[in-house]
Amino acid sequence: MEALAMYLLKSVIWATGFALVYHLFLRNERFFGLNRFFLLAGIVVSFIFPFISVHYTVILPVISTLTAETGASITGSPAVSGNFHIIQAGLLILYLSGTLAVFLLVLWQGKKIWQSIRRSDIIRQQQAKIIQTTEYESAFSFFSYVFVNPSLNELEAKEIMNHEMVHINQKHWIDLVLGQMLCILQWFNPVAWIYFRYIRQNHEFLADEVAMQRSSDPAIYRAALLNQIAGASVVSLVNSFGYSLNKKRFFMMKNTIKSPYRKIRILFILPVFACILYSFAKPEYKYKLPDQNSGNTGTATIQVQHEVTGTVVQKDGQPLPGTNITLQSTTIGTITDQNGSFKLVNVPDDGVLVASFVGFKSKVIKANFKAPLKIVLERDTVKYSGLNTGTMPPPPPPPFFDPQLNIDGQKPLYVVDGEIKTPEEVAKLNQSDIESISVWKKDAVEKYGEKGKNGVVDIKMKNAGNGSSTQLPGVPPPPPPPPPASGSGVSQGTGEKPLVVIDGKISDVDMNKIDPETILSMNVLRDKSPSEKPATGKYGEKGKNGVIEITTKEYAGKVLVVINGAISDRTTLDKINVNDIKSMNVLKDESAVKKYGDKGKYGVMEVITYKEGEKRPDIKVEEQVNVDVPFVVVEEMPQFPGGNEALSAWIVSNLKYPAEAVKGKIQGKVHVSFMVSKMGKIKNVAVIKSVNPALDAEAIRVVGSMPDWKPGKQGGKGVDVQMEVPVEFRLNN
Repeated sequence: MEALAMYLLKSVIWATGFALVYHLFLRNERFFGLNRFFLLAGIVVSFIFPFISVHYTVILPVISTLTAETGASITGSPAVSGNFHIIQAGLLILYLSGTLAVFLLVLWQGKKIWQSIRRSDIIRQQQAKIIQTTEYESAFSFFSYVFVNPSLNELEAKEIMNHEMVHINQKHWIDLVLGQMLCILQWFNPVAWIYFRYIRQNHEFLADEVAMQRSSDPAIYRAALLNQIAGASVVSLVNSFGYSLNKKRFFMMKNTIKSPYRKIRILFILPVFACILYSFAKPEYKYKLPDQNSGNTGTATIQVQHEVTGTVVQKDGQPLPGTNITLQSTTIGTITDQNGSFKLVNVPDDGVLVASFVGFKSKVIKANFKAPLKIVLERDTVKYSGLNTGTMPPPPPPPFFDPQLNIDGQKPLYVVDGEIKTPEEVAKLNQSDIESISVWKKDAVEKYGEKGKNGVVDIKMKNAGNGSSTQLPGVPPPPPPPPPASGSGVSQGTGEKPLVVIDGKISDVDMNKIDPETILSMNVLRDKSPSEKPATGKYGEKGKNGVIEITTKEYAGKVLVVINGAISDRTTLDKINVNDIKSMNVLKDESAVKKYGDKGKYGVMEVITYKEGEKRPDIKVEEQVNVDVPFVVVEEMPQFPGGNEALSAWIVSNLKYPAEAVKGKIQGKVHVSFMVSKMGKIKNVAVIKSVNPALDAEAIRVVGSMPDWKPGKQGGKGVDVQMEVPVEFRLNN
């Protein structure tokens, strides 16, 4: 379709150029023979010259070393959508329909004339075959046939025959056939129809010129011409005696002699040739190569003569549109189309091609000029290294008491080392400095008078004496011991009550009512800066005072474990050798319930193991050139919001060190693979290098819960990219 469209465009431009020169400089000239030659040449040129290309030389430097930051100059056809192909097909059908309609119209007109010939008697006169018929009022010639009305008198018929014999002798039918072919080919171009009209009009000027010389009386010839003013034939392939019968035709009959130098006006077509040829000229590249022997910057040139074609597909055979195909060590290249096909021209004999697509391994292939190449690209994993996802900061204890504490619905009196304090002052005490907390209710008034009628909270600081201790209502027990860690913990420091989330649900339960033995892990979130808001970013305004996330052992035990498609349990999972795990996937929320029903409401862990005797699939790699690939990278890789540092901070702040791993002093680095979809969503999370099932599960959870990434792009369009990130669990000794 593209080749046809380009041919028609060039043909239209050539025909228009000739028509423009004729209209401006030649149509009023009386060099009718020269004009005929010019008009015929225009048709032939518009048919043939679109196939002719002029080449010019472009010298390009060879870039010996390119980096990923180097700007690329990639040319070619970008990947196109299905809608574009539908539009192409529609335009092609429209063009062919118009061409067929005009062609059938010409056949229909010709058929009517041939039928008239077969019904009539033929009178031969020299080269002409005369048909006398009343079907046509105006006389005309059709190839070697002359149609005349028998009602004409002898004198008028003689003048008409003089005119029509010129058409036959000069074979004007050749011009008409070529002109009609131009109109069929360019039926949509109004200039083509105007051009055909110029040809027929010039034929009449030629015939009038000769007929006037043969006429015994030019006045009689003009009178015969006027008698044909009505009923002129509308058939396109005939020379009608009355065609273009207007003032200009009579004016052109005048025998006015002008300077022959006016013929050089035909040379105005030369600038048209120059402009059109230059507009569609094709570059022919020469590469400037460094002189390896002398070590200087001398150059050698290589004449490029070949073109390489082929397709780029994935391992499953699906085409890979938008793949960059570049000539190694240059900035010359192209892009595969919707079908994964490409064509690269001007490739040297020893040319080497580089195929690259974001998220796939780049491939270096020797150019093959004899047969199309088939390049198979394999998906690659973008590995992150150097991310600081190590030691987890210990979760801080929640506030050791609620400033809004009530005893039997009343506000108690607070006493610290014998001094009465306000609730706000007590909230600011450092928990590590407190030795004991006692609650007095029955004896409060006796000891503290009327002030103690609502109860007394008696706090003893360290080194301030001993006393009995009673667990204060509203004061949670200490959390399970977090892993020792370097760095400071998270402290609320505001006196405000943090949000408590237990097993994913917001809770107002008293912290002291939670048995520490039931807690699997605890995580504390607090906004650190305007740009780092893990608490409010996850829980909105409710998390402004910080968030304590608690996961109970009971909840974790409810996570559905599916091994090789069968529902199993955590114990069976723990017994599986890490090396036997082929893939691991975690589903949660709606996706888990949708697939497994109510059984998956607490989340699902899908594990696929290698079957007995099953090996990892061998990867067949095409023969490649073992050389460095200094091509220009134009792809855009996926990016976590804020970059790699933000990714590290996010993982650290959201990772929960499993309590059983802390107890067993298990640590290590879990490598997790995942896909960043073309929409930036996280998909297909799986462990590719395991440490321990508990750590693996937590690594999958935290990676799967990452916010949307900025997606990778190829040719400006989002693409799926496989990624890998290490999640490190490390305990300080």
